[in-house]
Amino acid sequence: MKKGIQIMIFALSYVLVCSGPGFSMSDAELMKKFAEMEKMIQEQQKQIQEQNRVIDSLQNKASAATPTADVVSPANREQIKSIVAELVNEETMPVPEWLKGIKFGGDFRLRYEAIVNRTNKADQHRGRFRLRLNFAKKLCDELDVVLRLATGDSNVGTSTNQSFNDSFSEKDIWIDRAYALYRPNWLKGLELAGGKVPNPFVHTDIVWDADLNPEGVYEKYVFNLTDTFKPFITLAQFVIDENNNNDEGYSPESDDAALYGYQTGYTWDLAKSQWTLAATLYDFSNIDWDTLTEWKSSKNKGNSGEGGFKVFDVTSFWDTKLCGIPVQLYGDYAKNTDSDDNDYAYALGFSIGKIKEKGDWAFGYKYARIEPDAVVGYFADANFGGANRRGSKFSLQYKFHPQIVFAATTWITDSVRGPEDDKTDVALDLIFKF
Repeated sequence: MKKGIQIMIFALSYVLVCSGPGFSMSDAELMKKFAEMEKMIQEQQKQIQEQNRVIDSLQNKASAATPTADVVSPANREQIKSIVAELVNEETMPVPEWLKGIKFGGDFRLRYEAIVNRTNKADQHRGRFRLRLNFAKKLCDELDVVLRLATGDSNVGTSTNQSFNDSFSEKDIWIDRAYALYRPNWLKGLELAGGKVPNPFVHTDIVWDADLNPEGVYEKYVFNLTDTFKPFITLAQFVIDENNNNDEGYSPESDDAALYGYQTGYTWDLAKSQWTLAATLYDFSNIDWDTLTEWKSSKNKGNSGEGGFKVFDVTSFWDTKLCGIPVQLYGDYAKNTDSDDNDYAYALGFSIGKIKEKGDWAFGYKYARIEPDAVVGYFADANFGGANRRGSKFSLQYKFHPQIVFAATTWITDSVRGPEDDKTDVALDLIFKF
């Protein structure tokens, strides 16, 4: 277009110049010049139109071949996201200030369980479910508050299952965890927590059931000596029973039952493997079987009811990969130094695979022997049977959906001392995570 205008200006100037003094041109010659100029302008206009057509065609092809998301620059996309988030938070979904930033998650498990008694007891078949809802709020960079609600029985700390029974009755839900967690910036590696907390110790289930969440406070510090070798110390002060009772009621002379835990150990990265080793002293204070009468029945879980518990425990995990598959080997040995007999427990096991993405699988095996007074039976693995048990555990998991896992577990156990009590416990699970 600019070139056409320049031609028109040139033509007009030419005519004016030619019409001025010193030039003589007839009307016929003048008309001939105008005709030549008009033809030149028309040809230029055709060229311009053809160029515009080619440009439009190229632009249409580029738009069709390039996704819309790629046309927007990364900086513009982030700006758009920020604007949309601000509109959603402040206009379409107004919420109180204290609710902002809360992270929510949980899981729901359906279980079929069969307990086959290999002695003279009756078998048991039941359907069960577990629901857990987790809420976490970061109050600042150093401080978190966590709450988890779960199904279960208020008098059983080692299970969050609810059975299908009691004529379609409503099911209970309880506070499974509730604690504050402090990780100060001024001392990296320090961790302080108080409330109903997740188990802070390196352990296996011959001492602690996976569903058990102790109550009290703990302190943990990891020494970052090098990138590969990290020693740690964990201390805990947990309340088991406040204001012990005896057969005659409240006894002012009786102290509270408590657990004082002392653990030290390290994690050590070696090539493509990691070795974790921990030594722990579990000092159970004032678990007196003469005053804690309820523990003699429903809570003894295989213990003889004689003497106290001061358990020394050594636990080791070896994590590596074979042909790209995660493999873990572990061993655990515990001895109750407050008992004169039946005072030791051990476990040896392994796992192959790890559940992360869809299509992942894992298989595990464990053999354990737990003497009657080696550990507090009420706190040990409930499915294995607490204390005074020996036998094997087999487990298989497969993740066939990004949020759904199938699991099958079998416990084959019998008693170590006393009357024969052989049983096989099979659990089939569907676990939905959200």
